[in-house]
Amino acid sequence: MVYGDGSSPRDDRFRHIDQGGVFKYFLPDKLNRRKEKLFYALVKEAQTVAGIAELEKSPYRDNTYWISFLSVDPEFQGNGYSKQLLEEIFEFAKREGIDLQLSTLTNDGETKLRRNLEDLAEKHSIQFVEG
Repeated sequence: MVYGDGSSPRDDRFRHIDQGGVFKYFLPDKLNRRKEKLFYALVKEAQTVAGIAELEKSPYRDNTYWISFLSVDPEFQGNGYSKQLLEEIFEFAKREGIDLQLSTLTNDGETKLRRNLEDLAEKHSIQFVEG
């Protein structure tokens, strides 16, 4: 468990990036603000979390989850881990019969993820809704 009591991380890597955290888009101060969230984590060597992603149920569209963020620890970037996380998310969406939507797409996301998102949506026959 990353957060012991819901207010402070057990692992400094999960602090806000400005406080020494390693996941650029992970915002721990917003963890408890909304309900119906799902987290995906990619665990690699020595049980270290290499990447993390968040899905959040859309309050505006039935049967739709937002991909709120996806971040990979800089130490592990360049190894295809974001693609592995996205693959898991799209497999989950297909299994559960849900649509996916990006909440927003950052410049990093546009550069690094756009093509993977489109390919995975087609591969898994998932309705991928633009944000």
